[in-house]
Amino acid sequence: MDKKITSLFFVFILLSLITLSPPVEIFAQSPKIPYKQLGWSNFQGTPGVWPENYKGEKSDFSAFTWTNLSGNWKFKKIDSGSCRYEITQVDGTASFYPTDSWVKEDAKNSKNNQYLLNHEQRHLDITEIQARGFEHDLLGKTFSCPDGVFDSEKINKITVQIFQTYVDGMTDMNALYDDETGHSTNKNKQEDWNLKIDCMLQNNGPTNYCLSLTSDEEQEIQVPQPIEPIPPKAEPIPAPSEKITGNLVLNDNSFTVSRTHTSQVTVSGEVESYERGTPFVLTITYPDGTQKTQGTVVTRNGDFQSILLTLDHNSQQGTYSVKGYYGNERFNSVSFTVTTKPPLSQSTVQLPKSLQSFQTFTSDEYEFSIDYPNNWFVNDQIYHDENWVGIVSFSPTLEGDAFFGVSIIDDTYRITGLSGNQYLNDLIQEEKQSCASLSIQEDGLSCSDFELIQSDILTEDGLSAYAIAFYYSTLDSVGVMEDRIYLETEIPINNQAWQFVYDSSLEEWDLYSELYAEMIGSMNIFELEQESTLPTDTFTTYESNYGFSINYPSDWYVDDEVIQDENYFTYVWFTPEFNNYDTQISVSKYENDLDYRGLNTKQYIDKLDDDYQSKCNEATLDTDGYTCKNFSLLDKGSTITNKGQTMYYIVYFQDETYSDGSTFNAASARYEILDNADTWEIGLFTAKDDLLNMPQEILENAITSFSVTKKPSTMSQPKSDKGGCLIATATYGSELAPQVQQLRELRDNSLLQTESGISFMETFNDFYYSFSPIIADYERENPLFKEMVKITITPMISSLSILNYVDMDSEIEVLGYGISLILLNVGMYFVTPAIVIVMFRKFFFNKLSTDEHG
Repeated sequence: MDKKITSLFFVFILLSLITLSPPVEIFAQSPKIPYKQLGWSNFQGTPGVWPENYKGEKSDFSAFTWTNLSGNWKFKKIDSGSCRYEITQVDGTASFYPTDSWVKEDAKNSKNNQYLLNHEQRHLDITEIQARGFEHDLLGKTFSCPDGVFDSEKINKITVQIFQTYVDGMTDMNALYDDETGHSTNKNKQEDWNLKIDCMLQNNGPTNYCLSLTSDEEQEIQVPQPIEPIPPKAEPIPAPSEKITGNLVLNDNSFTVSRTHTSQVTVSGEVESYERGTPFVLTITYPDGTQKTQGTVVTRNGDFQSILLTLDHNSQQGTYSVKGYYGNERFNSVSFTVTTKPPLSQSTVQLPKSLQSFQTFTSDEYEFSIDYPNNWFVNDQIYHDENWVGIVSFSPTLEGDAFFGVSIIDDTYRITGLSGNQYLNDLIQEEKQSCASLSIQEDGLSCSDFELIQSDILTEDGLSAYAIAFYYSTLDSVGVMEDRIYLETEIPINNQAWQFVYDSSLEEWDLYSELYAEMIGSMNIFELEQESTLPTDTFTTYESNYGFSINYPSDWYVDDEVIQDENYFTYVWFTPEFNNYDTQISVSKYENDLDYRGLNTKQYIDKLDDDYQSKCNEATLDTDGYTCKNFSLLDKGSTITNKGQTMYYIVYFQDETYSDGSTFNAASARYEILDNADTWEIGLFTAKDDLLNMPQEILENAITSFSVTKKPSTMSQPKSDKGGCLIATATYGSELAPQVQQLRELRDNSLLQTESGISFMETFNDFYYSFSPIIADYERENPLFKEMVKITITPMISSLSILNYVDMDSEIEVLGYGISLILLNVGMYFVTPAIVIVMFRKFFFNKLSTDEHG
């Protein structure tokens, strides 16, 4: 019985990088020889003795082959607008290790020894195929610098990842080869693989076409004659003959390519009276005159088919010619043309109307709807990233390699401060920088080759849409590169921008690109469609000298006394009853308010909720004039004014207890709008039950009608004749404290109702506001001083309460009661202390005199 002939190969990887230091081998190696045609004399190892680093199966094989694939490369930085580098030298090397490879004596002397030797040779051939493919595919290629910086270490790491794909291909192909040939026992499959491997060697790398080749018929394999050496990577062009022996046939004679569309050029034909071993060579002449020569595998029947070129947007445009040579005979010459397709049509970024055939997605939270194809997948998980909110994405597949997304961007400099071409250019630069900032280490992939295709500004229904489209390439952590296309449209509305994107690989672009514009056109934003139904004839517009306007109920009272508390100004109150502030709508402003800048909508609203809840929990009688408990959130969100400005709001209940022991079940609403560095606030304060019974249109009209009109020259400081009770407010903690309201009521209800009272207030204000801001500020900084002021002014405020119980309807009454109160306070603050001091001194001196004469 013949001994079963089997073989095993083992391939290990040696990665060598050209850097400032010489390449370093990972393992100590035996002497090696470069790729060549093997003979049994090259197998010099001892049968059954395995290399030190061999970890595979150790069975009773007839022969063993030990090879490796190594790669060296060089690169240089090239001059361009952005950091790029070029691979200037590539060496892929397949090596054979004689002292680690062996053959058993009986196998070497058997009648099938050349068949076995051929099988072992093919393992080395497969390693050589990957080495050639690595050189062919990488040499001369240019790439963007990782993270935009020419870093040799990072570039080497990326190139190692690319090289690893050829190592993996070598390992997988060798495993497939042994599996299908049964380690050389399946002779028909061995013949197939001889054909496949010869094809790939002649094409300088692995190709699907070569791997698809099979023998035309099954037959017993004869023991081959010694194999002629295979040319190491180049086939000589035979001297041409005038005799034409066959025809070349192209798959087409005209090709149109673009970044989104590639084409393969294939040539086929038949050689009459084909003799195995006679080379068949194709020569391609490019439009610029350069030539490329490649070998082509011919089947035993004389048929051949070869991929000449894969054309893309970088391919030369013009006419190519192809000639074929079989031995010393020439085939006919054929030609084809290549043109470039325009990248995008204008319709790609237009905004057509909705398609009724689409399914509709509706978001109640963000108040919009959009149509999408019925069979697409929907991902409506909300994503937040600083001022960006990803609302929903639609994809034709569950993996989502191609997707359409809807997002909202809040209050960026571009949205609030730019328009026209400045807006468009800023959008382009942002996306370009975003691509450059991606890295494999932090994001799992890098982005390069950003190429703007198209940009435009479109206008429809009074809105501007900024549309851009660009190509880019990605490289992931395992070295897989992919060309992609990205379309983006931004539509700014107020302080936000709706963002629509379509992102896909170039292969999927043609399948779904037309849907992009159709989906944008179906977008409906509910707030933009609503029309006001409020009874405007029952409201009056208040125009303020402080740069705003607002509507209020026509039968409400207006109190435009300006109150300042540090950088917080309240400019006006509207109340349904005169001098009753239990229900009020107010307009205030925080100057240089930076706490809420840089937040997206959700973050802004959540911060409002947290801040007012904390304000309730931390309120004290000393600092705020009341204590607070039972804070309860009723509603929060954002809305749009009639002028298109975004307002962020919070509505809440809380129970307040004042210094006199009275309690109030309060309901409050705070609506805020950003105005550069300032924040405007429309506030509602009322009783809980009154809020529930208040006509909805009162607050709605105030909110939607509010508008920032202009910047007045005296915006930050109230007029002297409209000042608030600064010292009392600082002393009692709030302008709503009973003591402060008592002073306000005395001024508004009594003094300002007569000419003499008005004259008195003008004179008093000039004197009072010359020092009161300093005292008020010092009170806030020094609690002890604040208590001393409270002790000092409480008797005066108590004395003024007398005026609430008398009638002052005439000038004489105002003067009379006013003089009386002045005299009363002079008595309390000056006469009484003087009397006490005099009596004390008299008592002290009398006692001293008695002691001296005692």
